[in-house]
Amino acid sequence: MNHDILQTSRSADWTAEIAVKCCACRRVLENGNWLEDPGALPGFLVYSHTYCPTCLKDVHESLDALGVCAAGTNCLP
Repeated sequence: MNHDILQTSRSADWTAEIAVKCCACRRVLENGNWLEDPGALPGFLVYSHTYCPTCLKDVHESLDALGVCAAGTNCLP
């Protein structure tokens, strides 16, 4: 699979590729698209977790409902 790789670490014994995964819905970023988690992938793949755009919007809405200002948003009254 061709993932949006952040970094590849190489050692004498292993290679690790780091892919981006949503920490809420578990979708994986591949070629600029958020896809359902493909499950176990061949090789040694490490995930860096973030929010996909849909889940990030949900998180911001939840924080807004609680009266909490999320980082990077305009929460000024």
